[in-house]
Amino acid sequence: MEYAQSAKEQLDHAREEADKYIAEARRQQADMLREADKMKTQIIEEARVAAQTEAKKVMDNAKLTIEQERKVAQEQFRNEVSAFALDIAQKVVRNQLKEEKAQEKLVNSLLDEIEKQN
Repeated sequence: MEYAQSAKEQLDHAREEADKYIAEARRQQADMLREADKMKTQIIEEARVAAQTEAKKVMDNAKLTIEQERKVAQEQFRNEVSAFALDIAQKVVRNQLKEEKAQEKLVNSLLDEIEKQN
């Protein structure tokens, strides 16, 4: 009987120790889960910030490229319009100056303007 009582006490003590180990293991598990959750949140935030930074760089580069291409297109358009205007002016002047009297009149008009300026 004494042996049974001793065995029961040892069993109870063993259960208490086991319960302590289980409680400690659960606490450690909960700590690890909280830490993992913090790390997950931090990784997600870092990835979000990195993605925003990269997206801003891409957008800034795209805006710069678009602006440069727009300027090139404007310059090409100006050059084409200028060339077209010069062609038209050349044809108009040739047409108007076919006659000798028209040529003389233009030369005299230019000479008069030069004399007025001096």
